Amino acid sequence: MHYVLDLWVKEWRETTARGEVLIVRYVDDFAICFQCRDDTDKFLAALKVRLANFHLELHPEKTRLLHFERFASEDRQRRGKGKP
Repeated sequence: MHYVLDLWVKEWRETTARGEVLIVRYVDDFAICFQCRDDTDKFLAALKVRLANFHLELHPEKTRLLHFERFASEDRQRRGKGKP
């Protein structure tokens, strides 16, 4: 995973991301945090291609996008949505 994910995320962060990108990884699980929503969408599409190159894929039941910020609960409540 070091070559497939870690080094690639570092390169993606430096060359493509507009905002901050943080990755937390434990063995083969990981969470990635983005400052900009646009980065999230671009990264997810690129990650799927990257993993496919190594005959890997994201687990569909474990992969999801979460709104995670200081005012996420208030923002989602204002828009009529549930917990972030």
